[in-house]
Amino acid sequence: MDNKEVLLTAIIFTYNHKNSVAECIESLLNQKTGYGYEIHIWDDCSTDGTSDICREYAKNYPDKIKLVVQAENTFTKPDLQLQSYQAFQNIKTKYFCVIDGDDKWCNENKIQLAIDFLEEHPDYSGWAHDTLQINQFDNTKESYVHDLLKWNVSNTVAFDTSAPFLLTSSRIFRYAGYEKLRILPIDYLVYYYHLSKGPIYYYDKIMAVYTIGSDNTFANLGRKVRNLNSMFAFRLAKLFNFKQDEFCTEMQKKYDVTNFLGEKRYKRLLKFKKIFGVKVGWYLWFIYTFIPKYGFECMNINYVYSRKKAKKAADPAYRRAKLLKAKNKYLTKLKSQERLVDLIGVSKKVCLSEKLLNYLDCSVSRKMVRIKNIQKQIDSINEMLGGDICKQR
Repeated sequence: MDNKEVLLTAIIFTYNHKNSVAECIESLLNQKTGYGYEIHIWDDCSTDGTSDICREYAKNYPDKIKLVVQAENTFTKPDLQLQSYQAFQNIKTKYFCVIDGDDKWCNENKIQLAIDFLEEHPDYSGWAHDTLQINQFDNTKESYVHDLLKWNVSNTVAFDTSAPFLLTSSRIFRYAGYEKLRILPIDYLVYYYHLSKGPIYYYDKIMAVYTIGSDNTFANLGRKVRNLNSMFAFRLAKLFNFKQDEFCTEMQKKYDVTNFLGEKRYKRLLKFKKIFGVKVGWYLWFIYTFIPKYGFECMNINYVYSRKKAKKAADPAYRRAKLLKAKNKYLTKLKSQERLVDLIGVSKKVCLSEKLLNYLDCSVSRKMVRIKNIQKQIDSINEMLGGDICKQR
């Protein structure tokens, strides 16, 4: 048995990741480091065989892996019963990190590099790196920092609105008592909480792979994500007990502009705070802006989206019904365009004007392009209907 002091807890959250979880676990097990670390796997009652894969690894590496398989899915349970909350309550080490079961590390020296730095620089709250983002919807592979964020790289990431939001799988944090807040370890809250405790060192190298796919909860919410993101600054204000008002107010502007919502909400927030003061102004602004559509549930700091609605949206039967509805809509459009092409063809036979004939030819060309695009949409839906369209909750 390895008697080295355990300095790092690596948490894996998984649910129905049977095709990727083994690779994720292996990427953590294969670390070359002189530091002691343990892997905590939290499986939220998977139904696809993920749990069995995790049990096999826990059996083969009893000194390295601690496994918790939930007796029932916790996704729609009360906040403090969610497995993510339980996982953070079980962090007892100097450092910790989190990764989802459909992501993986891709550098075997990550732990050594990170803890070497953090041990030598106690004023830093964390260490992070670049990530390869794979989008399964359009089959693109890009550097998260350089291609997507287009960030002007700096090794020190400070608590500032210009700080890049580095992905979960890239971070290793110094323990700072987050679990004592008794709130869920929601990604952006965890990130900015620790960033407020000290800077993060950024190591400019891809050392993890992050996958966006149809089993991603946020991907299933579509355009609603814009409004949900617009709520984040209010929760940051609550996280910091309204003592980081300048930062949170500018973050509101940043979230809205980034999500193409303009500055209307931001300017309204400034007016509310000017009239009612910081704390009351934030609350009244949030109530005015979001409560009519999302209800009082969304005022909870732990709210990211309605978990019940998200679970419904990700349900295979529900999503299949939505896909079939969309397919029927496109088929109707396809038939309509094809009828118009036929009508134009008949018109051309009796048309004597050369100018009108040219117009009809152009019209046919445009409609053929539309038909081709509609057919692509139908083919895409057929592909999703034919495959395993949903693995998430």
